[in-house]
Amino acid sequence: MAVLAEDNTLTFIDKTINFCPQEIEEYLREAQRQCAILAEIDKQIGRSKEFLSKVGTIDALSHAPPSLLGADPRRIRPSLSTP
Repeated sequence: MAVLAEDNTLTFIDKTINFCPQEIEEYLREAQRQCAILAEIDKQIGRSKEFLSKVGTIDALSHAPPSLLGADPRRIRPSLSTP
């Protein structure tokens, strides 16, 4: 609610909200439940990121030149098969 005084001062007045202890406990339990859900989602995302980073590393290595992988290029024979 807002009140405009005679001197043109506008004052906002918020209605006082009272919670009973049972409501506070209920809100707290719901917040804890939501926190647990978010923690599980965060854990799953972390596993996905780890998996994707490993897959990306393996994929990148499969296309890397042998010299970058530590192989001696003089000992690698070209493949006779074509894809």
